[in-house]
Amino acid sequence: KSCENWVEVDFSQWDSGSQNWNQLKDAILCHLEVEFDYYGANGNKTHRRVQPYTLWFKEKSWYLKAYCTQKQSMRLFRLTRVKELYTTKQHFTAKHNLAQPDFSVPATSKNVTIILRLKPSQAYRVYDEFATENVMKNADESFTVQATFPEDEWVYGYILSFGSEAEVLAPLYIRQGIEKRLQNMMKNYFNMT
Repeated sequence: KSCENWVEVDFSQWDSGSQNWNQLKDAILCHLEVEFDYYGANGNKTHRRVQPYTLWFKEKSWYLKAYCTQKQSMRLFRLTRVKELYTTKQHFTAKHNLAQPDFSVPATSKNVTIILRLKPSQAYRVYDEFATENVMKNADESFTVQATFPEDEWVYGYILSFGSEAEVLAPLYIRQGIEKRLQNMMKNYFNMT
């Protein structure tokens, strides 16, 4: 039996194609500027014209490193937030330093270290999403995990994605932020005045 296809890698999402990825790859190789609508972590929609340099896979997501002509600086764009992508006919010469700034954390964010208690039902996510050294299994089979994330609206959504299976132990202001968001969510479903 042939072992030719012993490994396969597919970074596309289950429910969407890779059209933007392929279009950006072609624009990078041909040194063509692109335009798109971008939805930032703060919820704002902006229109961008950029010189694309690199497609970058970080942790679980694809990003575009590009020089933004409006902001006059190198920027990082998460591909899932890029919409209405259009490749222009405008060529550019690669001249910007990708080493600066550090793209590991968005410039507008600071880091926050969060301690969560997760119920045993979340074992699969604990092992998928947290480093072993940051996980402690408790006597009741629950988990206490510590993780550092960029502090923005995304982190609240991430914690809420665990539903009732998670509890924020620290810091207190993140716990209070979750409580506030839950109260606002309840207003959507219950007539609370």
